[in-house]
Amino acid sequence: MTGTVQDITERKLTETALAEKTRALQLLSRCNEALIRSETEEQLLADICQTAVDIGGFQLAWVGYALDDAAKTIAPQAHAGAEEGYLAKTIISWAENVPAGQGPAGRAIRSGEPLVIPDLEAAESFQPWLDAARARGFRGVIALPLMDTPRTFGVLVLLMTEVRQPLPDELQVLQELAHNMAFGIVNMRARSAQKRMQTALVNVAAAVSASTGRQFFERLARNMAQALGAQASFVAQFLPDEPLTARTITAVVDGQLTDNFDYIIEGTPCESFITSDTCMISAHVADQFPRSPSLAALGAQGYVGRRLDSSTGKLLGLIFVLFRAPLQEPDFVVAMLQIFAARAAAELERQETDARVREQAALLDKAQDAILVRDLDHRILYWNHSAERLYGWSAGEAVGRTVRDLIYRDAAPLDAAFKKLMSSGEWFGELEQVTKDGKPLTVEGHWSLVRDELGNPQSVLAINTDVTERKKIETQYLRSQRMESIGTLAGGIAHDLNNVLAPIMMSIELLKMQEKDSRRLSILTTIEGSARRGADMVQQVLSFARGVEGQQLEVQVGHLLKEIQKIVQDTFLKNIEVRSNIPSDLWLVHGDPTQLHQVLLNLCVNARDAMPDGGTLSLAASNLMLDEHYAGMNIEATAGPHVRIVVEDSGTGMPPEMIERIFEPFFTTKELGKGTGLGLSTTLAIVKSHGGFVRVYSELGMGTRFHIYLPAHPGSDARIGDIPQVDLPRGNGELVLVIDDEAAVRQITRQTLEAFGYCVLLASDGVEATSIYAARKEEIAVVLTDMMMPLMDGPTTIQVLLRLNPEARIIAASGLNANSMVAKAVSAGVKFFLPKPYTAETLLKTMREVVGDQFSAPRA
Repeated sequence: MTGTVQDITERKLTETALAEKTRALQLLSRCNEALIRSETEEQLLADICQTAVDIGGFQLAWVGYALDDAAKTIAPQAHAGAEEGYLAKTIISWAENVPAGQGPAGRAIRSGEPLVIPDLEAAESFQPWLDAARARGFRGVIALPLMDTPRTFGVLVLLMTEVRQPLPDELQVLQELAHNMAFGIVNMRARSAQKRMQTALVNVAAAVSASTGRQFFERLARNMAQALGAQASFVAQFLPDEPLTARTITAVVDGQLTDNFDYIIEGTPCESFITSDTCMISAHVADQFPRSPSLAALGAQGYVGRRLDSSTGKLLGLIFVLFRAPLQEPDFVVAMLQIFAARAAAELERQETDARVREQAALLDKAQDAILVRDLDHRILYWNHSAERLYGWSAGEAVGRTVRDLIYRDAAPLDAAFKKLMSSGEWFGELEQVTKDGKPLTVEGHWSLVRDELGNPQSVLAINTDVTERKKIETQYLRSQRMESIGTLAGGIAHDLNNVLAPIMMSIELLKMQEKDSRRLSILTTIEGSARRGADMVQQVLSFARGVEGQQLEVQVGHLLKEIQKIVQDTFLKNIEVRSNIPSDLWLVHGDPTQLHQVLLNLCVNARDAMPDGGTLSLAASNLMLDEHYAGMNIEATAGPHVRIVVEDSGTGMPPEMIERIFEPFFTTKELGKGTGLGLSTTLAIVKSHGGFVRVYSELGMGTRFHIYLPAHPGSDARIGDIPQVDLPRGNGELVLVIDDEAAVRQITRQTLEAFGYCVLLASDGVEATSIYAARKEEIAVVLTDMMMPLMDGPTTIQVLLRLNPEARIIAASGLNANSMVAKAVSAGVKFFLPKPYTAETLLKTMREVVGDQFSAPRA
């Protein structure tokens, strides 16, 4: 019998090494999956420990974090496997000078390098933990540092049941696992810190919005403590004559305001602010500063403070927070405190500056005009309060920036004016500018060139007066004058034309009586028809030019509407559907029925022409009591009873620039020969002659709606003073946020609501409204918002408010329900609308419907 013997030791070693590396790679792969899958740091640590036991074959896997306490403790965070009280009974440290710090975990944290003990029995440094390890079958250990370069913040410890030295390939894979794990932890902490930062920034905004002075600092201190998780927060100001003594402006301990006090900063952490801007003590601050009794009384462990400097570097005061536990996230606290400190310093500087220059700047600050000084490069040097109000930029935001960037869309007029200023030393004229939120302004500027003592140009003093509203009124006046001039001209032409047409028409009648030839009679008939058409046109011109003359009778509008409805149904194409809503109890109006008939017919014909492919024509009327609120919002309206007539079509609609011109005489969009351009101008003249006014709502592709308002007489003998007063619902102190870019609408709405028991906050746009609501959403019962505003429109504002508070009660105000902006508001959850312009009765009834009895009465 023969046989051979082959040495397979090398092969076995190779197979073992390959198996160990494969197992390590599987462990790395599963741990990377955990990095992707885990949503929290705790879940990530637990999953990796469990994977190390299940896939890696380790007896126990645990993760510890290095604390910055006095003992430099390594605190276990997660584990998996045969722990059996091992970690709970073991003291582990990363301190270098104590036995508890000589273990593999502590040495790996100190060195930042992996540490392997293949045989625990042979390792003298492991003796303090050997008995506990031997009882659980642990024979070897691998400690892998967790690093956020260059700092080691923790360790992954893997305990083995066999004595073995990991091969280099396996150890490299395990190091990569620890690196990926550390990266995942740091990344999760960054995301968590970002969320906390966002929350804290919201608290910053809440702390500083809509408040100044003492209230500002109280709110800032409360929100600062809440955002940073501190038990106490303080803002203090140095006394002018005692540089080592500070006086608290506000002090909050455990969420409660405490009395302010003076204290000497010597021997306290605040003393460091004389030479440095930040002080952070993560633990044992009371032990380090025994001369500060307030630290001991609070049981303070952690302290973070920052000096408050002016924009020129002058020390104004200090801000600091105290913690009863050691700081866990000192970097986050320091970063967030810097944000609070910047705002507190700005407010302190503002107050100090106000106090210093109040007397000298009294005249400038009381001036209603925006006063600014800029250098020859247009960089702002001075910006008064009226400039802040006019442009929306605070002095802090404006000073140092150029007017070219800040308040001009087109700088060409600025350059032209500056050129004239440099040549003459003075400039006076009008300029188009913009506010911070992009709203256009027209200002009347008076600029003076300021020279130095040598007579060289040094700067420009500009006094800008807001004439935006005046220009609007002037434009309306000029338009009215233009209409009046055109009317006078048209009246004169019409009068002359009448004189020309009268003999022609009379002559035709005589010629027809004498003519027997049929061909010539046909020609005369054609001439007669053309002359009569010209006469009708002249009558329209005269109606427009004279302001309309006619007999004054008691007219029942409902009868006129029914007559018009019959005419339309009998003469218009059948692809136009006519709908009507004509109540039987309409009030009487005084006027000329023939002229009012012409008004309605003109509007219906225009509606027909706007629907060439058919559509819907709606006729409606209603009694309406216009109050002083409504009259204040409409220059043409007067308070009192009115009948409102509505003529609406579903046709092509009109763009805004066309709506501006539709009442001009001879303006028409119809083809040549199909329209005179006098229909709507005559309509307007007739309505005005009856003491009424017209409103138009239109949008391309959404149709057009005309509202005709006519003064009414509820009874033939009734007088306006005899009309019973409507019992309007009152509020109960509810706080209402009114958002509208038109100052007149805001003010008249505020006056009405306050007169009926509501408290009111005002915002001129969505951005300002969002800031106010974020700060006072718990108090605000109802939001009333316009739908068309610059910077942030109504639908966007509604979406933001509903994100802040899904239960927010919002009323949208719009001129046309069909408007696509309103459709967006409906989809966002708004259920209440007010048609603009609205009456006080409509406003108050809607407000009561929204508010109900579910709100208390917070005060503005």
